[in-house]
Amino acid sequence: MELKTYFAQDASGNIMPGATVTVYEAGTATLATGLQDESGSPLANPFTADSSAKVAFYAPDGLYDITVVGNGRTVTIRAQFVSVDGASVLRADLAATGGAALVGYDGGTAQDVLDDAKPMANYTALRAYTGRATGVRITQSGLAGFFQRDDADTTSADNGGTIIVDASGRRWKRLFVGAVNVKWFGAVGDGVTDDTAAILAAYTYCKSTTLHYGLRFPAGKYLTRSQFVFTDFYFGTMQMEGAAFIGASESASYDAVFKVVNAINAKITGAWTATASSIETGPANNPNLYENGAFFTAAPGGAIEPTKGIIAFVDVYGLKSTRVACGLKVGEKANDAQVAEITFHGYMSPYCPKAITVGGSQTVVNLNGCILSSNPAPFLTAPDYKTVKMDGGYINMVGGELAYHSDNTGPAVLMMPAESVLYGNPYPQIYLSGVLIETSAPFAKIENPDALSAPASYLSQISLVACGGYSGDLPSGSAFISVDDASYSGKITIDESCNFYRTLTAGTRAGATINCSTAPNAKVSVGRRAFDTATGYLPWMQGVSGGQLLHGQELAIMAYANASSYTSPGSKNVVFNTVENTGNYARYQSMLNTTTGVLTLSSTPPSALRVEASVLVGSVTGDIFIQDITNGRVVAFGQVVNGVANVCASVANPIAGQQFAVQVNLSGNVTFGGSITNNIAVYLQY
Repeated sequence: MELKTYFAQDASGNIMPGATVTVYEAGTATLATGLQDESGSPLANPFTADSSAKVAFYAPDGLYDITVVGNGRTVTIRAQFVSVDGASVLRADLAATGGAALVGYDGGTAQDVLDDAKPMANYTALRAYTGRATGVRITQSGLAGFFQRDDADTTSADNGGTIIVDASGRRWKRLFVGAVNVKWFGAVGDGVTDDTAAILAAYTYCKSTTLHYGLRFPAGKYLTRSQFVFTDFYFGTMQMEGAAFIGASESASYDAVFKVVNAINAKITGAWTATASSIETGPANNPNLYENGAFFTAAPGGAIEPTKGIIAFVDVYGLKSTRVACGLKVGEKANDAQVAEITFHGYMSPYCPKAITVGGSQTVVNLNGCILSSNPAPFLTAPDYKTVKMDGGYINMVGGELAYHSDNTGPAVLMMPAESVLYGNPYPQIYLSGVLIETSAPFAKIENPDALSAPASYLSQISLVACGGYSGDLPSGSAFISVDDASYSGKITIDESCNFYRTLTAGTRAGATINCSTAPNAKVSVGRRAFDTATGYLPWMQGVSGGQLLHGQELAIMAYANASSYTSPGSKNVVFNTVENTGNYARYQSMLNTTTGVLTLSSTPPSALRVEASVLVGSVTGDIFIQDITNGRVVAFGQVVNGVANVCASVANPIAGQQFAVQVNLSGNVTFGGSITNNIAVYLQY
């Protein structure tokens, strides 16, 4: 039996002397028996509190409901009575293994709760565990989380992050929602520890499930003594939270710090950095051992597209590559695999001699709001300065900036053909819209330095729309854009909405703005005011050397017949022996032979031709006509009216080398020239 003592109190805490006390078997209306007062004498039930409101009595071991009535208040409490000897036994039972099972909790026992959340420091402790718990809580920072025992699984391997096998061979599986944290697999992110194996283990687990878990990189410096390579990245995400990937090889060379081989329907979000910076890792690191910060390519043998490999429908956000030979590479020169539908958002390349390299016959790269810059790199041996290098491929850049700050030799953009027998060694395409361009060097150069056979160029193009910026003081003889391959037949398009300028004190440039002098089939379309003549650029046509200048109908040739003569009879050419050869006229004036009067179209004929001629003949009569010498036909005819012969002809779709002449058949001899000018005006449209 146990003695319990209470004091009867009302709702205000006032004592209730003489209150009636009734003791019942717990949960019943049965009066308890065997009660004793403090002296051990039998006690009636019910009984009353004493004058001080004290309620003191013994009861046999058991559970009771005690009801106290007084001052208009009824209170019932439940109490457990345990004899002194029984308490000792209970304490011993509670202290023993499994004692928590004796303590009730919410319809179960305390043991049930403890078995679901046993605290453990780390994986080492869990691997050594042999106890009865069904759930554990790892407390170590980075590894922290809950694991549930899966007794149905007897085969899964310990993967060091989401599945742990204990000393009894039982599998413990991490409970989580959302992305997989690389730190669960042991990545430290301190810029000292080699995190390669841990990160790739986390990535392997993500790929091994059908749930396509995202991979989370908390803020930190993740170092590799080799490189991080992610193959077959599909239907998943990488969540970057300020992660820096640092290449720290000390001897071996690698093509990139961060490399993705084959990817589809994938996304990289957040903010992250790829670098081979000695600033980050100390003097042991050699940044010359890494070609690129990040590299996205396709290769055969993967799970997505085993034959060729593939990259498609990939979005990459927030990449910054710094202090590495090239910030970003997409595709490869001799690769015909699809590396397309890949878009980079907000990419930037501070302190990189090359911002981006694109290669391959089927590579398509979209750049949104990116900052591409080429910067001096004294930390590298013989850096290759280019902002954009293309060996084939396609770039579509919207907004952002393209800058070349390295020197004045350039070019900022180098375009070369891909190596592809299947697709005819195609030249690249680059389209810039709303991009700020800053360079003191040539902007772009098109060449074939490897002398690839018959490179396909008809689809190649440089297109600038709504672009502009400072184009610097180009060295003498250097053009803003130049084509060095005689076979190139692609397009250079610079929209009227562009505005490129130099310093006001730079003076007039001696060289062409766009130089296609060795590429007669290159097609050039340039806005009349795309290059600011106030800062020294040659105006429009004068700024384009060689190639085929695409434009609407323009007065291209103006010539005069001075001191030439006609002697009857018969049809004879009018010789316009003085031709305008300055300004815009200089481009086409050579088509008109000032000795014979014959107009010969070039090997790249216009889409339309218009010829107007007027000659003063005085008192003689006769006819004037324009003769298509090549086809032996008259294309226009006129007569002498009031001493003047006028004729006009329009020819659509003339052919290369086609010849025309203005001819007269007069009644008498005439010497052209004198006070009234005799002239021919030729309008060309390309």
